[in-house]
Amino acid sequence: MRALFRKTIGSARFGTAVMTLLVVSLGYATVTEATRGTESAWDHFYRSRWFAFLMLLLGVNVLSALAVRFPFTRRQMGFAINHIGILVVLAGALMTRMFGVDGQVALVEGETSNVFYVPEDRLAIMDNQSGRQVSSAPTEGRKLNLDGVRVRVEQFISNCRVVQKITDDASTSNPAIQVSFSLPEENRTVWVFAKDDAQSEMIRYRIAPDAATLDRWLKPPAATRPAPKGIIEVGQKEKTIEFKVEDGLGKDIKFGETGLTLRIVRYFSHAVVGEDHQIQNASDRPVNPAVEVEISGSAGKAKRLVFARFPDFSSSHGTTELYPELKIRMDAGELEEPAAPIEVLGGPEGKLFVRFRSNGKDVQTHPIRVGVGVASPWEGRKFTVLRRIEHARVHEELEPAADTGSKRTPGLKLSLWTGTGEKQTAWLQKYASTSFSHAGRTYELSFGDRPMDLGFDLKLDRFVIGYYPGGTQPQSYESHVTISDGPGQPPYRQTIWMNHPISHGGYSLYQSSYQESEGRRQSVLSVSRDPGKPVVFTGYLLVAAGMLVMLWQRGRT
Repeated sequence: MRALFRKTIGSARFGTAVMTLLVVSLGYATVTEATRGTESAWDHFYRSRWFAFLMLLLGVNVLSALAVRFPFTRRQMGFAINHIGILVVLAGALMTRMFGVDGQVALVEGETSNVFYVPEDRLAIMDNQSGRQVSSAPTEGRKLNLDGVRVRVEQFISNCRVVQKITDDASTSNPAIQVSFSLPEENRTVWVFAKDDAQSEMIRYRIAPDAATLDRWLKPPAATRPAPKGIIEVGQKEKTIEFKVEDGLGKDIKFGETGLTLRIVRYFSHAVVGEDHQIQNASDRPVNPAVEVEISGSAGKAKRLVFARFPDFSSSHGTTELYPELKIRMDAGELEEPAAPIEVLGGPEGKLFVRFRSNGKDVQTHPIRVGVGVASPWEGRKFTVLRRIEHARVHEELEPAADTGSKRTPGLKLSLWTGTGEKQTAWLQKYASTSFSHAGRTYELSFGDRPMDLGFDLKLDRFVIGYYPGGTQPQSYESHVTISDGPGQPPYRQTIWMNHPISHGGYSLYQSSYQESEGRRQSVLSVSRDPGKPVVFTGYLLVAAGMLVMLWQRGRT
């Protein structure tokens, strides 16, 4: 039996084959980490079962090689020490895999925490009033139960994205249409809702309450009438004058004794930016009134655009004014809302019409049927109403997304039962939560990383960023923290900075990174515990010692 082991599992040939597979695997893992991120490399290689099996084969090979040669001769001592070192290294790696911890804690200045989070998926239900909660790994089929609230994981998606779903629900009153207005090769669609106050500027949807209203909407627009041009108000310190646009159009208006003269060079009732990037008039309707004013004075002549809708246009666009102390505003009275280039009009008996406008003017109106495209004034683009729903309900779902490897967002499809016995469906992306009520209490369903107890309180007193001289690129990060072990134990202060961790309570704390949100800086500290590290280092020393002994023995022969 010993001879069989020596020729098979304990042979150098078997060990070489296992080592070759490990080297190839590590090469692929390195490429994966460089191209798809560290998380992908850990999931597909280092944490995988097949990689652990290769490590097990290597351990069996080394152990068998030692067993078949025991007891060792003096000439075999270097071989024995070397192989024992390899076993110690593998044992340390196993300890790290089974008992090692690697997580993060994020704090803003003044915040204290006694927990950190490890990158392991965790689904939890919490009673917001009492703080009681239950949690579990979100594997498919897993069930959680708290106070009669039951949750079941129906589907786990390793990487997902949020998609908007529209369903026909008779309990709602929300008319909507799904339209296509893209080139044939683009194949894009969009939903437009009749009751949405923030409809797309490109496409709008209106529903007439009766046939008479629809007929009125479909009539050609009335003959163009002169739009009321409005009033121009000019102010400088305590002095203010007003005059009608008509009075200043092409005429000089003196501004008191200031020596300044104003003249309205151009008037626009519906100002738009043309293809040449110049302001032009789109229609005679008072949609976006504006004037171009020429100011003359001792400093020379200057022109200024003044919009009734956007009184701060010049200052917001960083325009340098020749007469900055002169404030000019335009009051054009009641303004019309700008018409969308495409407007879908619905009416009784399922009637639908589409109206196209080009450059703000009516071009054509067509009756349209669901699923039948209509040629638009824009070359190559056909407009189609794909679906029409009178009772649209909008909800979000998750669907699998391509695994880019750089950053993945897992998601869950959950079934939820409360005391009513009715089943509900909920979708949760990682780091998201949702609340619901049951029996007069509020519960929170969350999906995130697994929390772990630090065993002490960690407070961030101050976070400091050092920058490279003359630039804004960060050079270093420093977290000034206070650690408290509990009542009767005096707190003490420490500073954690890059490449300078601290150790406390069996954990090592490293300065990892920082985040900025809503003007607040959040220091991110890595928290790790690796009981296998000293064992692995001991194994390295034994391997090195064994190699030195073997070299010494060969030198004596």
